[in-house]
Amino acid sequence: MLRVRLLGGVAADRDGEQVLLPPSAVRLLALLALRPGPHDREAVATQLWPDSAGAAARANLRTAVWALRKAAGDEALIASRATVGLRPEAVTVDLADSRQRAVAGDAGAAAGLCGSELLPGYAEDWADTARRQLRAELAETLAGRSAAAERDGDAGLAVRWSRLRCELDRLNEAAHADLIRQLTMAGDRAGAMITAREVTGRLRTELG
Repeated sequence: MLRVRLLGGVAADRDGEQVLLPPSAVRLLALLALRPGPHDREAVATQLWPDSAGAAARANLRTAVWALRKAAGDEALIASRATVGLRPEAVTVDLADSRQRAVAGDAGAAAGLCGSELLPGYAEDWADTARRQLRAELAETLAGRSAAAERDGDAGLAVRWSRLRCELDRLNEAAHADLIRQLTMAGDRAGAMITAREVTGRLRTELG
């Protein structure tokens, strides 16, 4: 089984042994691990080598695929003339696992997603898009969990989810308003006042 880490840095191990890859193959692995399954080869080559001509980008991709297959094994890789990807049944990815657990209500997994950068050091458009999508999905999950806890009358749990939501976006006024209201519901008026004062100062400093 190939295990891939995308949160806090890109790394992989195969059956417990670290997978060592050249930089181009690491970038390929990172892109493919965002969505295991087949990808169009032309699209992958263009994303990874946008400044190279078509033939050069395809040659770079062939080299990276060869290196990835050699290190990760044939059983983990999908590779044909038209597609390339990771076999979903042969790979686990920390991002996918944490997403699933957060959606299922695991606050620890959600906290890990809030506190770990996805693909740090990757400035490419595809990596930026992945980070934006993750933040949007996580914000929706946190808001939904907080609202559900509040409806159930569990102010403490609602506060926990809202704190994570505010940690994800420290300038989100709606998230902070929810947190302040839930702190008040939980009987923590001092905490509500402190939060209101902090977010007001932060908004004034950041937004003017």
